[in-house]
Amino acid sequence: MKPKIFLLLATLPALLFTACQQTAVPPPAHAGLKLGVQAWTYKQFTFAETVEKVSRLGVRYLQAYSGQTIGGGIEGTMVPAMDEATRAKVLALLQAKNVTLTSFGVARPKTEAQWRELFAFAKAMGLRDVTVEPPKAAWPGTLPLLDRFSREYGVNVTIHNHPNPENPPEDLVAALKPYGPHLGFCADTGHWARSGFDPVAALHKAEGRLLSLHFKDLSEITRKAHDVPWGTGASNAAGQIAELRRQRFAGIAYVEYEYRTPSLEADVARSVEFFRRAAAASEADLIAGRVVPPGFTDDVSQVWSKTQASGAVQGPSSSAARQP
Repeated sequence: MKPKIFLLLATLPALLFTACQQTAVPPPAHAGLKLGVQAWTYKQFTFAETVEKVSRLGVRYLQAYSGQTIGGGIEGTMVPAMDEATRAKVLALLQAKNVTLTSFGVARPKTEAQWRELFAFAKAMGLRDVTVEPPKAAWPGTLPLLDRFSREYGVNVTIHNHPNPENPPEDLVAALKPYGPHLGFCADTGHWARSGFDPVAALHKAEGRLLSLHFKDLSEITRKAHDVPWGTGASNAAGQIAELRRQRFAGIAYVEYEYRTPSLEADVARSVEFFRRAAAASEADLIAGRVVPPGFTDDVSQVWSKTQASGAVQGPSSSAARQP
């Protein structure tokens, strides 16, 4: 994909404030691709507060993680050992905000009893899948067990990847070959980039095994990179979406924004809006990088007019951002 330059509007702070204060309009349906949020994005908040924030974004799918304080008048934390009464309260909380809990992870049980507890919890909560990350060396012994429990409980298994340059996606594809489509990837495209793998190429290699994603756009393609609003970084967010569309991927791409920044909620809102613009764009515009991130423009005259109206002295080139 050829680089494309977008310019940041002078009114960006007002745009971000508006994005965070208003409830967003749900995205148009396109090829089945869905948007969700991984609760780790809001780990400094309670689960109840997370549900509220997700609901305000107009996002309907949520992946929980283990250990988050529930809040909202409900005692305890989000763990597989949660009792039946607490599960009922959590499900009622979600229903009240029109948010569906679809997944739980990244989980790392150590014993067969703990694996069974995880799958029983997932079934009781009506989850689509559990997201796990067994060590690569343990795949030969763990994958058969995951296959057995997945079939027994009717819950899919999605395998996550943290940064590891010795763990290319094709290795998991090969390891999953003996198993059905209920075992697949929860592909973390940011961690692929941190491992030195091109996210678009990695998605292509995982075709047929993608069940969900932790979708990311990074500041740069290095181990120390951090999340940035989708469409403004170096991870080719539009190209990732184009590849998912090509595959007719019908799963959930979760926002997992791990960068701890004062602009967290604004950054997430911009990422959600970029996804919606990309979902509505043509494949040609995605591939050519013509999906403009929120707060940016491809019309330099707009930036000059905003700058002149505000009395600012700097030119638009000082606020340029690159769209890969």
